Amino acid sequence: MSINSTSILIVEDEKNIRENMVTLLTMNDYEVRAAASVAEALDCLKTFEPQIIFCDVIMPNAPGYVLLETIRKTPGLSHIPLVFLSAKAEKADIDKAMNMGAAAYITKPFKFADLVGAVNDILNIQ
Repeated sequence: MSINSTSILIVEDEKNIRENMVTLLTMNDYEVRAAASVAEALDCLKTFEPQIIFCDVIMPNAPGYVLLETIRKTPGLSHIPLVFLSAKAEKADIDKAMNMGAAAYITKPFKFADLVGAVNDILNIQ
């Protein structure tokens, strides 16, 4: 699969991080959409089926775990790999995410190469 055909949804409440991720991924020929909350992401998923979702764990109103639980229970979305992004780097936090079915867990601050590496790893698995 070529990079040009990879679609990504970014779910991040921090505007600067979200915008930087969109800019960097778009400049590298990924198709990118972004949401500032779990509710906004679920709304976006009604019309956009990404190949990968990057989602912050800690967000206002609902944590990223809610998005993961929801998509895993939703036919048509349950197959989409979700990569958590978080400043929480404790082993227990990472274990919780992975046990819930996350495809990967990237700790903040992260480098652009970490995002691309996760995309490549996931696409090679599929």
